[in-house]
Amino acid sequence: GRGAEGGNVCMPAVAAWAGWRQFYLGSSRVFEGTELCDCFREEGPWDPEFERRVEENRFYSEGGVSVSFVTVFGQFPVHGHFPGA
Repeated sequence: GRGAEGGNVCMPAVAAWAGWRQFYLGSSRVFEGTELCDCFREEGPWDPEFERRVEENRFYSEGGVSVSFVTVFGQFPVHGHFPGA
Protein backbone atom coordinates (compact mmCIF):
# COMPACT_ATOMS: atom_id res chain seq x y z
CA GLY A 1 0.00 0.00 0.00
CA ARG A 2 0.91 3.65 -0.15
CA GLY A 3 1.87 5.67 2.93
CA ALA A 4 0.61 9.11 3.81
CA GLU A 5 3.42 10.77 1.82
CA GLY A 6 2.72 8.62 -1.23
CA GLY A 7 5.69 6.30 -0.66
CA ASN A 8 5.37 2.55 -0.82
CA VAL A 9 5.20 1.27 2.77
CA CYS A 10 6.34 -2.20 1.67
CA MET A 11 9.38 -0.93 -0.28
CA PRO A 12 10.70 2.33 1.16
CA ALA A 13 12.58 4.63 -1.19
CA VAL A 14 16.08 3.47 -2.07
CA ALA A 15 17.37 6.76 -0.61
CA ALA A 16 16.38 5.43 2.84
CA TRP A 17 19.01 2.67 2.47
CA ALA A 18 22.81 3.10 2.50
CA GLY A 19 23.13 2.22 -1.20
CA TRP A 20 21.91 -0.37 -3.67
CA ARG A 21 23.53 -3.36 -1.95
CA GLN A 22 21.83 -2.50 1.34
CA PHE A 23 18.53 -1.95 -0.48
CA TYR A 24 18.70 -5.36 -2.14
CA LEU A 25 19.67 -7.14 1.07
CA GLY A 26 17.11 -5.30 3.21
CA SER A 27 14.22 -5.54 0.77
CA SER A 28 14.81 -9.29 0.41
CA ARG A 29 15.00 -9.77 4.17
CA VAL A 30 11.30 -8.89 4.58
CA PHE A 31 10.45 -12.14 2.76
CA GLU A 32 12.18 -14.18 5.49
CA GLY A 33 14.03 -16.54 3.15
CA THR A 34 11.22 -17.15 0.64
CA GLU A 35 12.72 -14.80 -1.98
CA LEU A 36 16.05 -14.92 -3.80
CA CYS A 37 17.45 -11.72 -5.24
CA ASP A 38 19.87 -11.98 -8.15
CA CYS A 39 20.57 -8.27 -7.91
CA PHE A 40 23.40 -5.88 -8.73
CA ARG A 41 23.55 -2.20 -9.54
CA GLU A 42 26.49 0.21 -9.66
CA GLU A 43 26.78 2.61 -6.75
CA GLY A 44 27.11 6.31 -7.44
CA PRO A 45 25.51 8.73 -9.87
CA TRP A 46 23.37 7.13 -12.57
CA ASP A 47 24.97 6.66 -15.94
CA PRO A 48 22.96 5.32 -18.91
CA GLU A 49 25.74 2.77 -19.45
CA PHE A 50 24.88 1.25 -16.05
CA GLU A 51 21.68 -0.15 -17.57
CA ARG A 52 23.75 -2.81 -19.33
CA ARG A 53 24.94 -4.15 -15.97
CA VAL A 54 21.86 -3.78 -13.80
CA GLU A 55 20.47 -7.04 -12.48
CA GLU A 56 17.31 -7.06 -10.41
CA ASN A 57 15.81 -10.48 -10.80
CA ARG A 58 13.77 -11.71 -7.87
CA PHE A 59 12.44 -15.20 -7.34
CA TYR A 60 9.76 -15.84 -4.69
CA SER A 61 8.52 -19.28 -3.70
CA GLU A 62 6.30 -20.32 -0.82
CA GLY A 63 3.61 -22.93 -0.32
CA GLY A 64 3.56 -24.14 -3.92
CA VAL A 65 3.39 -20.59 -5.34
CA SER A 66 6.33 -19.23 -7.33
CA VAL A 67 6.69 -15.75 -8.77
CA SER A 68 9.59 -14.41 -10.85
CA PHE A 69 10.29 -10.70 -11.35
CA VAL A 70 12.89 -9.99 -14.04
CA THR A 71 13.97 -6.41 -14.76
CA VAL A 72 14.95 -5.38 -18.29
CA PHE A 73 16.04 -1.86 -19.25
CA GLY A 74 15.52 -0.59 -22.79
CA GLN A 75 16.62 -2.95 -25.52
CA PHE A 76 19.29 -4.75 -23.52
CA PRO A 77 18.96 -8.54 -23.34
CA VAL A 78 17.64 -10.28 -20.24
CA HIS A 79 20.59 -11.30 -18.09
CA GLY A 80 21.40 -12.59 -14.64
CA HIS A 81 21.57 -15.90 -12.86
CA PHE A 82 18.72 -18.34 -12.32
CA PRO A 83 18.62 -19.84 -8.79
CA GLY A 84 20.16 -23.29 -8.73
CA ALA A 85 21.83 -22.88 -12.13
